[in-house]
Amino acid sequence: MNRKVLIALVAVALILVLGAGFAFAQRGHRGRHGVHGDMGLFGGRMFAQLEARLNLTPEQTQQIKQIREQQREQMKQQPVDRTAHEALMRQLFTDNPNQAEIQKLTQQLQQQQAARLNQMVTMAAQINQVLTPEQRAELQKVMSEHRQVREKMKQRRQERRQEGQQKQPTQ
Repeated sequence: MNRKVLIALVAVALILVLGAGFAFAQRGHRGRHGVHGDMGLFGGRMFAQLEARLNLTPEQTQQIKQIREQQREQMKQQPVDRTAHEALMRQLFTDNPNQAEIQKLTQQLQQQQAARLNQMVTMAAQINQVLTPEQRAELQKVMSEHRQVREKMKQRRQERRQEGQQKQPTQ
């Protein structure tokens, strides 16, 4: 395969991966039911449902809210650097991309994403300490159910795409 074609394919893949990761890290996933993003199951409307499902005590609810607020404040102190992402996109689509600069910017973005992931893991560990073993077991069930729902939705999307492709007239 021609080196230029290979570089173009790698660039497109990198754009898709970094673009999606950047979008989620920057503003969280905005679905039909609001923003989930960095809070996952413990964010917004989902928290009220989870609170009831896990039968959290008022003390546990308060502790988890404090952990979430601390996480929110930490995220505000480490905003995503859009300039690095924009510079990477510009560099990828120049006539002569500078591979050293691309690598530097990619590492910068990876470090930002790693820092956010570490914050999320820390928050989850803190919340885990608040829960009882029974609540953790129930939380595992909830997460499994959510995973199954996401898989069904993914499968339906794929089926709709395939149906759409079959309906398109060939030229």
